[in-house]
Amino acid sequence: MNIYILSTEEFKFSQSQKNLSLALLYPDKAWAEELDKGDLVYLDLSSVADDVLNSVLATFIERCTERGSKWGVLDSKGICQDPADLFFQGAVDYLGPYQKLRDLNASRVKKILTRIEKNKRIKIEEETEELSKKLLRQNKKAFAFSGWNKLQKGKDYDFFLLYFSMEDTAGLRRLLGDRAFSELIRGLKVQIMEWIGDGDPLLWMEDASSLVYLLPADSSRAEFLVKGLLAMLLNLNIISIEKLSLSFIIPLTLALHRAHLPFVPPGETGALVNEAVNFIFHLGTQRGRSGSLLCSEPVFITLPSASKDFFKKAKAFEGKPLWYSPSFININKKS
Repeated sequence: MNIYILSTEEFKFSQSQKNLSLALLYPDKAWAEELDKGDLVYLDLSSVADDVLNSVLATFIERCTERGSKWGVLDSKGICQDPADLFFQGAVDYLGPYQKLRDLNASRVKKILTRIEKNKRIKIEEETEELSKKLLRQNKKAFAFSGWNKLQKGKDYDFFLLYFSMEDTAGLRRLLGDRAFSELIRGLKVQIMEWIGDGDPLLWMEDASSLVYLLPADSSRAEFLVKGLLAMLLNLNIISIEKLSLSFIIPLTLALHRAHLPFVPPGETGALVNEAVNFIFHLGTQRGRSGSLLCSEPVFITLPSASKDFFKKAKAFEGKPLWYSPSFININKKS
């Protein structure tokens, strides 16, 4: 990467600055042809007449953008009244009247490059999240479901049971505090609806360490649900940092089962004794993998082959075959 100062003035560079490939560019018509993608260019505002400052700055930004170069501003006289606006337009650095040319050193450039890489990573993560949601919307089907209020209490139905928890929930609560932990759970519920809300999930059971959702079961909904959950896991990085305001990736554990069981409204499940309900809790708590989705056989066999390819067979649990996805936390983890 080369670093340039675009100016009509003469500058004396220190040896350490020369080692940074710092050089002077004169604002003739062909100055932008010197630039390569990834170079960093500073416009010296003190060398620009006041009456053409805005047009010169606009042209400067346009040329840098065309060449794929990053840009900043030298403003030794404090000409710019709103430096923040420069960053809104895409600047990566601003040296104002309280900085000297010698402040443009290796340490500063390293910080600039680190911030550029971080912003690039965030942009990629945001684009990945949007693409994931776009693909889910494209694959959305009009599921046949009359609504939860139409179901008869005590009658058996075919359901998906979806278990959500976090690794070491008690430790997370101690780390965050009760209030922040409660906010985290509220935010997580919002994110769950963002990713699988079109599948008609019902928050059925909730305790201090887990959430269990019911969903009407059918083959097409199984594919939608699994794709949505895998996409959610793939985007755990941006969900954790950007959506849930955490400084770490949330260690989600997910388990999915399918079974016939009697419908009981939320809040009335305390007296329910059911093998499938016991199984999903045992599965999630005993075999849950951080950043991974566990699927029981009744779910797995209804998936198309393309979706099955995401899973590996695990050791049977309570006599039932089991499959698991890779953990996406290692993929998303920041170095």
